[in-house]
Amino acid sequence: MRRRISKFDLEKLVKEGKGVSEMGRILQASKSTISERCKNLGLKPVNKRGGTGLVLSQGDNRKLDPVGQLRKINKLTLEILEKAMSALRKESKVGKKIINPLGLIFKSMSQIESQIKTEFSILEGLHEMEAQQSFKEFSEEVLSVIEEVDPDVKREIIKRLHERKAARATFARA
Repeated sequence: MRRRISKFDLEKLVKEGKGVSEMGRILQASKSTISERCKNLGLKPVNKRGGTGLVLSQGDNRKLDPVGQLRKINKLTLEILEKAMSALRKESKVGKKIINPLGLIFKSMSQIESQIKTEFSILEGLHEMEAQQSFKEFSEEVLSVIEEVDPDVKREIIKRLHERKAARATFARA
């Protein structure tokens, strides 16, 4: 009997950044089987050059790393802040006036605060998306197993879910 390769397992391995060869070893399947199953599910395993597995959309293979970008900006802002603080210290020692180092310091600190809030917001959104995706994958896997055991049970579950959704929509409009 042929071993079933679940969508859940494949998506998990893709998110972990595994390539087709490594996924094949883990799931004990050929590279062509893994490639075909990923293609059918719209998954994009990491190629030989590597990557994170997180893509902007199914048709887009550019990697998305907003937190990494924010951290780079934060590092540069901290460097500016340190230079402004150093200039302020030198000014007080030498007695020279430089152009508004306190203003630069406050702007830098405000920028850092803004970046931290943005980073938190992005991480919160990514976590929520991941949780929703995990629930969706779990639900699809459960329905898939139920269908293998008894297709009528799957149809009944889906029918009841649609009925509840319609009832909620009706109450929401009222």
